[in-house]
Amino acid sequence: MRAFSLDLRSRVLADYQAGLSFAELGRKYSTRAEWVRRFIRRYDSTGEIAARPPLNHRVPCYRRHEAERRARPWPRTRASRSMACAPRWASPAT
Repeated sequence: MRAFSLDLRSRVLADYQAGLSFAELGRKYSTRAEWVRRFIRRYDSTGEIAARPPLNHRVPCYRRHEAERRARPWPRTRASRSMACAPRWASPAT
């Protein structure tokens, strides 16, 4: 999902300061009232209107163990990849 523009954020903030409610702002700008509420609360606490940087997403398990898998002498199969991500208490299927 793309972040809302600074122009939209500044217009929402100006209308909020003019007295419009979260629901009215959501309807006026075709956004969710919850987004407006969170945006205003963040503005009140930090004073910034810019979008936050995107969160770093979790690296897939097979990427975390890639060096270890490449170093193994036996063939890499689906079973070996799934066992790399298995919980330590899980025993391999026999």
